[in-house]
Amino acid sequence: MLVALNTRFGWKDEELAYRDRKNMSLGEPWKPGLREALEVSSVFVCLASPGYLSRSFCGREFYVFDRRIQKYAGVEGVSPPVIIPVIWAPLEMPPIMSNYVWKGDFPEEYETEGLRQLRYRKSARYKNVLAAIGKRIVDIWNKREKQAELASGVAYEFDQIPNAFGGEYAEAADETGWIHGPSVANVVYGAGTKHAVPSLGIAPKYGESPRDWKPYLPPSGQTVADLTASVVHGQALKYREILVDDDLGKELVSAQMRKNLVLMVADAASITEEKSSKLGEFDLLRPEGTALLMPWDESQQSPWKTEKLQESIDQVFPVKSRTAACYRAPILSVDQMRSTLDATLVEIRDSLTKLGVSSKPIGDAAPAMVSGTAAS
Repeated sequence: MLVALNTRFGWKDEELAYRDRKNMSLGEPWKPGLREALEVSSVFVCLASPGYLSRSFCGREFYVFDRRIQKYAGVEGVSPPVIIPVIWAPLEMPPIMSNYVWKGDFPEEYETEGLRQLRYRKSARYKNVLAAIGKRIVDIWNKREKQAELASGVAYEFDQIPNAFGGEYAEAADETGWIHGPSVANVVYGAGTKHAVPSLGIAPKYGESPRDWKPYLPPSGQTVADLTASVVHGQALKYREILVDDDLGKELVSAQMRKNLVLMVADAASITEEKSSKLGEFDLLRPEGTALLMPWDESQQSPWKTEKLQESIDQVFPVKSRTAACYRAPILSVDQMRSTLDATLVEIRDSLTKLGVSSKPIGDAAPAMVSGTAAS
């Protein structure tokens, strides 16, 4: 894409832009030139597609450039339009990116089909959109304010930078990157979706993503994410959701290395139906600061102590389901879910404190727990 722009406007590639041609993995150091380019460039152009949003290194690059804009906005009260997401393929824009989308006077197909399809099906419209994007880059460059080109202030280490597309993370990060210590609760939701579990006969309990699971429907229509986040916030902790994707294992290890709390809230009825092999990454974490919680609605589902169900749990969590300090199951109601979460957060925070991690008061103590199971 940048090559086409350069040809059209007569610039040489090295004079116009830095291009990132190699994917990065969590824990890998920044390539020479990439971090510097993110800190000094005047314009950030990204080819937005579902594939782009799925790559954590893309989300981290986006985060650094967005932080530069936020710093400028904090001083000047306005955000310069210097991020240009080009709709390469149809996608659902995350909020952090949708704020920057510029559509110009483009044909409807640009948004519905993306630039990639225009390139092959409607060449003239493709060239018009491409020329308009190129002109916008030039206009931003010509009108740029040097005072807007502030350094991000984000930590240099790659794995210390949040993925801007990686779920709810804002509370768990500050201006330099991830927050360290047990004031942050990282939560993973190990549940199916309505697209993956219709065979279970209880699909109304599931939604578009694991966080939309409603374990006690009926009578309660609260999602597991709403229940969990409300208890986390009730203890004045910071909430972060870790998505179940290819980076799950690395994100879990990084959270534990930061001495954050890590919770897995899993659905025993669907853990072997969807992404169960990835959920097993949680089982590899040290017990300190971690907990596995399993809500279960016995009135609507089969009894808890069935051989098949316990085999499913053992298959995904063979260690944690046998570790009393980590395991809370079954949790049989909304009220019990709240009290269990409340007590669990206190207990796993204390387990980190005993390892020498500094701790601050987090409110009133929660109800006592029965080790290895939810208190009745």
